[in-house]
Amino acid sequence: MITAAAGLEQGSLSTRHSINCSGGMRLGRWFGCWKTHGANIDLFDSLAFSCNVFYYQASLKMGNPQGSGPTYLATVARGFGLGRETGIDLPSDEAGLVPDPAWRAQVNKSRPDLARWYDGNTLNMSIGQGDVLATPLQMALATGAVANGGTLWKPHLLQKAVALDGKILKTATPQSENVGISAKKGIALPHVAIAGKTGSAEDANKVLPHAWWVCYAPAEKPTIAIAVMIENAGHGSENAVPVAKAILEAAFPAPKPTPKKAP
Repeated sequence: MITAAAGLEQGSLSTRHSINCSGGMRLGRWFGCWKTHGANIDLFDSLAFSCNVFYYQASLKMGNPQGSGPTYLATVARGFGLGRETGIDLPSDEAGLVPDPAWRAQVNKSRPDLARWYDGNTLNMSIGQGDVLATPLQMALATGAVANGGTLWKPHLLQKAVALDGKILKTATPQSENVGISAKKGIALPHVAIAGKTGSAEDANKVLPHAWWVCYAPAEKPTIAIAVMIENAGHGSENAVPVAKAILEAAFPAPKPTPKKAP
């Protein structure tokens, strides 16, 4: 989502752009896609079918893949709330990580052999792999920003605190910021339109990837954004989607059938 938004905002990507996916892309080494998607894969296809190659190529069009390109992509990702704390009213709040060439040079300043940012780092970053770290809460907020046209809201666990006598002791104040971007594969609920995206994140221990699914609903006028992450569960469509579906079914219960009138 974020790589697509960054490319569209910059103008280096358009909805008419299409690529050929032969199952991966060679750039020094082989960067794979989970499937050979074939010719004429456009932006909509890439989102619906999770085509990695589309985003590999999109990221290389954003500028110097060892400098300005990944730096721009990282800036957009941080605008969506990644790589920084959310500000939620809980004792802990993880910032995650959005890497860029400056970060890599800093953390490896004593290791010149690791300090350089390679084109392959940009490819990994474009699909949320490599050094990218994000929490489910961050992804839910970013998905909400996509849904509402570009507003990132500060999350709150507590809406308000009320004393026994009814006096309101504390109320959460809504705070938001613009992500800096101008304003599918899905779950089928017959009465609600849902916009969602699957994903998988590699595990450093080389076991099954973490399964992801993010979505918002109703698609036309969203009121809820959801992020599901199941550790080492494989593909999001097989494992994370059923969890989100249960949440959505609870949030949007099917209307009860109208009793038929007696003749």
